[in-house]
Amino acid sequence: MMRNSKLLSACFIAATLSVSGSVAQAETRAPTAIMKNAAETRILDDRVAVTLPPDFRKMPAAQIPGAYPTANPRPKEVWYADTSKGVVSLAFLFPFPGKLLKDEHVPRLAEMMKKQMANQKPTLTTKKINEHTVSRLGSVAADASGSGGQVYTITQLASFNNRLMMVTFNIPVPLKDDYLTTGEAILDSLVW
Repeated sequence: MMRNSKLLSACFIAATLSVSGSVAQAETRAPTAIMKNAAETRILDDRVAVTLPPDFRKMPAAQIPGAYPTANPRPKEVWYADTSKGVVSLAFLFPFPGKLLKDEHVPRLAEMMKKQMANQKPTLTTKKINEHTVSRLGSVAADASGSGGQVYTITQLASFNNRLMMVTFNIPVPLKDDYLTTGEAILDSLVW
């Protein structure tokens, strides 16, 4: 796993990461008004279910390279809400398709990633979601669009069919108070 650290670093940059430190057990918060009429949606070739607010739309595959020009690998699927204050997005990546990752190794991988990102002071939480161990890194980084804004990103790591599934929930910082709990509820709703 250690020999993949350079590739792992590239995945972080591609996923737009970075904020404050410490490992903690994640707390569950009440869903927000944004989740009021949320509905279960089948994604990733019908292999995963997620509960999404009604304003989230699937990004056409042809638009993903333009939206993630430096991502390597690019997200397999992206869902987004275009608000008047910016775009909130949910992206699914599978950065190491040929490498095994068992559920019990997810926290160790997350710790390794946190160390690689130490200068960005990410938060790290680990918990069980629908019988799967997930680790989440929270951080702030410059908006990749070059607008000068900042984006808060939750990066969730999990084992999906014994492979790393990385899910990023990106929130423009001005929308963080409105969408952070929504993002956590969306990530908590994933079933595979």
